[in-house]
Amino acid sequence: MDENRLPPKSIRHLLITAEHAGFQYRGGIGSYAQEMENLLGGDRLGVFFVGEKEYAPAKFPSEQFLRRNRWIVPSLVVGPDQCAFLPKEDLIYQCFKRILPLYPGLETVEIQDCDGWGVRIAQAKRAGLLPDNLAIKIRCHGTYVYLEQAHGKWWADQYHLRLMAREKQAIEQAGCVSFPTDFLRDLYLKSGYSINPDRMEKLRYPLALPAAPEPVEFRRADSLIFMGARTPMKGFPVFVEALKKLLAGPKGQAVRRIYVLGSKDPAMARENACIKALGKRLKVMEAALPRRKLLKTLTLLRGRAVCVLPYLGDNHPNAVLEAMACGCPMLAADRGGIPELVPEDYHDQCLCTPDPDSLAESMARLLSMKPKDRQALAQGVRREYLAAQQAINQAHWSTESQVKPEPALEAKPREIVLMVLAEKPEEDLLQALEKQTRKPDRTLYISSDAFGKALQEENKEAIVIALEEDYRPAPEFIQTHARYLEQNPGTGAVSAYCKEEGGRVIRPMGDGLLLNMAEDCLGHGGAAFSLFHLREVDLLSRDRIKAPESIFPVLLGSGGKIGVIPEVLSQRKARPVADRDFSRGLALGFASDKLPRFEALRLAGVMQDYAAMQQTPAIAIARELENYPFLLRLGRTALEKAARIYFKMKPHKDA
Repeated sequence: MDENRLPPKSIRHLLITAEHAGFQYRGGIGSYAQEMENLLGGDRLGVFFVGEKEYAPAKFPSEQFLRRNRWIVPSLVVGPDQCAFLPKEDLIYQCFKRILPLYPGLETVEIQDCDGWGVRIAQAKRAGLLPDNLAIKIRCHGTYVYLEQAHGKWWADQYHLRLMAREKQAIEQAGCVSFPTDFLRDLYLKSGYSINPDRMEKLRYPLALPAAPEPVEFRRADSLIFMGARTPMKGFPVFVEALKKLLAGPKGQAVRRIYVLGSKDPAMARENACIKALGKRLKVMEAALPRRKLLKTLTLLRGRAVCVLPYLGDNHPNAVLEAMACGCPMLAADRGGIPELVPEDYHDQCLCTPDPDSLAESMARLLSMKPKDRQALAQGVRREYLAAQQAINQAHWSTESQVKPEPALEAKPREIVLMVLAEKPEEDLLQALEKQTRKPDRTLYISSDAFGKALQEENKEAIVIALEEDYRPAPEFIQTHARYLEQNPGTGAVSAYCKEEGGRVIRPMGDGLLLNMAEDCLGHGGAAFSLFHLREVDLLSRDRIKAPESIFPVLLGSGGKIGVIPEVLSQRKARPVADRDFSRGLALGFASDKLPRFEALRLAGVMQDYAAMQQTPAIAIARELENYPFLLRLGRTALEKAARIYFKMKPHKDA
């Protein structure tokens, strides 16, 4: 472990993150990861870094970096092929399985909810594949549901469907879900996330407490500071419009300096031009400062400035906390999680509705405030914030290793009925069934057409394991599937990974109707079903269940739960894609009571065509280019130059 610069064996808390402020990433998740590492220290907390883009597992680590930081990175644990080609969520799970024996005292695994990278670890714990005393915790920062609201933009392509399904499953399967604000918790619940209240906690993020700043004289305010990226989510357009209104009135004459401290967004061209134009009549400073310089700037300017943070939907913006900690008079939007961060006694003075008129009026009010009153306001806010933050930091320190996992439910043995969907199975299938570590109580060899009727005739407490004739189960297949349903009585069905001839692995995601419409990820050909649960939600009394593939969409359509065992427990012959897609489309036709079957089938067809379109090279290239804005700007510049050359060469009528 020392040779590979892995965290020490003493760690009790493992933080899995794709962002870290100490290593290029400066966003909210990255700042949180750095603060947790600083607070708990390297002996108690280990970092498992699973970077993105240029820090992706196949390219990272930098040897020079790892000499300074004892982090776990995938390339230290698995080979380059797995780093490059395994789905990220499965790569993280495979790495975690290998490092787990190195840390016998590990109590908590904390995974950030962004992109759902921890879904397979959460599913493995639910499937009984991880130690009972290990707690799986999801720290919530904001999934794509949150980003949709914040940006006012829908993501409906297959790529984002998969991300959203991963995020939702990771959160719903985890033993503890930690929210920093009521705002984010309520948003998740309203968006359809199913989380047991007993598994939710509320705990704001840790943040280092600043030293007392050097005294500064408070005088007439003449400066405004906008801090944050110049994006609609951060309210930059609102700030620009409010600034124009303020400067057009008599109270705007007090403003002498404008500080815009944050990265530029090229999409905000009009707003950026407006700020630049103000430089003709005011002193305008534009910069994207490192965090340390940013805080120093706020501290130095606090005696003459007002910090404006009109963020429209942020969950837990550290900029609000940092402005309060620096003792800078602050004005923030009464939106998102911000009201939960600002001391309640100061809401009337520090919060405003984020529209141009209200913001302009509030900026004018703070600018015209007497220096001693503005100083008293800033000092009072700072004092109450520091007291609250100290308690939050202490809660992280004292409870970090005390997140108790859900008590393992005592498995209630049930009758196991194995239904092999072949009246005359092949010899190698019979041999595989003979090797099972847990034998079924009864085995039925039936045709696939008789499956629905056979279900209705079975004991209502039984677990039925359906096996299509081309599946070859591993020895622990029956035991693992049955144990999952016995220990998770609220789950209606469960399926595991299956490897096809040729190497393709079917990796079910579990719940997620839209994703299952677009991908072959149900795993219904080798799955287990709880007849008690199916009868409880009144599924077996209907004539819709004709085959195993019918159960999954019907169960999902009724709000039921589908579990996943993230291990390869069977193999099967490769099937034609056309057959697979058609059967899934037919199955979906039974999924909803409210949609006519015809409409549901049309929806299935649209989703499958849309999924096929998303697989084209053009879409893949466009999606990759989104990650590199400079390439988009370069391409646009090249096209503009080509157009100018074209118009010079061609007659005007052709142009």
